[in-house]
Amino acid sequence: MLLCALRDAAQGEAFLVSGGERVTWREFYAAFERMLGRSATVSMTSAEANAHYAASQRRRFALPELVGLVRDDAAVRARLARTRDVGALYSALKPLASSPLLAPLVARLRPPARTKVKPPRAAAAAPGRISPVHPKQVDFLAAETVVRIEKARRLLGFEPAFDFARGIDMTERWARWANLIPDEASV
Repeated sequence: MLLCALRDAAQGEAFLVSGGERVTWREFYAAFERMLGRSATVSMTSAEANAHYAASQRRRFALPELVGLVRDDAAVRARLARTRDVGALYSALKPLASSPLLAPLVARLRPPARTKVKPPRAAAAAPGRISPVHPKQVDFLAAETVVRIEKARRLLGFEPAFDFARGIDMTERWARWANLIPDEASV
């Protein structure tokens, strides 16, 4: 902000500015759901969300099972070798291939010849599946958080240019202009 440099009282200060109204996370995400024309959130208490997360952690693969799967299944190994992550790991370790201790590991990471590495697809949750949210994020989203702008008003003369509803409207118009979401007429 240029105003920080121009006002002596503001130099060396940190500012977090927002609109002048309180907006909950629920209202924030609901605005984007309306914009996209679909619902993506599930209403549950913090205790329910934390219990869901804990249950999802119990269903995870144990490391020995995962290592056994990779060791015993050639098709799984081949698919892993074609991923961008393993390719990057191979590239990073390739200079160490001359080491007698590391050469076998580096050789096993080498991607198969003439295989294009495809970028990973975004993981999409199965329809009806509720993705678990870490308890720290649940606590963050459930907390009453207010950004106070009095300091910015006092030291910078800051005033919000528009309210939340207008900001969401402007965001939606920009997203449609940028073809990030389809135009209402083409839906």
